Amino acid sequence: MRKNLEFLDALKGTPEARFYLCDFHVHSPASMETLSKMELVGVWEEGDLLIEEIKQIVDPVEYEKKIQNLVPVENYFKSLLSRREEVIEAEKRSPGENWSFVAITDHNICGYAAILSQYAWERRNTDRLIVLPGMELEVTFSVSEISSATAHILCIFPPCIEKAYIVEAINRARDTKGDMWRLGESMTTDDLPKFIKELRNHSDYPAICIAAHPGTTNENLRDVHK
Repeated sequence: MRKNLEFLDALKGTPEARFYLCDFHVHSPASMETLSKMELVGVWEEGDLLIEEIKQIVDPVEYEKKIQNLVPVENYFKSLLSRREEVIEAEKRSPGENWSFVAITDHNICGYAAILSQYAWERRNTDRLIVLPGMELEVTFSVSEISSATAHILCIFPPCIEKAYIVEAINRARDTKGDMWRLGESMTTDDLPKFIKELRNHSDYPAICIAAHPGTTNENLRDVHK
């Protein structure tokens, strides 16, 4: 298989085909599992006490709201730009070839991603970084009449869609009767292929749908629940 630089050389002089830097599975600070991985210097003014307070939050929506105040999207956007430039330099690409796409896919939430996407879109002509709002949606679906399984699906939407419209699109694509799906919760559906097809073909807010980690060894995602 060719390496990236070999592909780039092959594409030179072919205006119809270009490579763009993409990452369609990125967790922002609003994902609860990123707390232990974030560089906290300069962000947490109250130090360890604030970190311990954050750790006590168990509701993903409440956690996301807290993070929006503590880590403004403009700060996180700068870190994305910095990382993009590192990759550009490593791949030896010219400054004019740095258009990039990132999908923010936090677990079952999309508020931070939606705000970040709008912020990035307003600066797209100067920063050349498009942020796609989305989420890593936990879906429980029927396998048979007596059993079900769980999977994580990346649902990625066009730039600048507000979180309310993402929620609306997901609920419209569901075929399961009962309560409406809400942010922060896992989702259930009677027919996973039909749900994905409906979401991909939504008339107003179509989404890219990708299996997040089909080869996982995570027992929680491989077990079939009776």
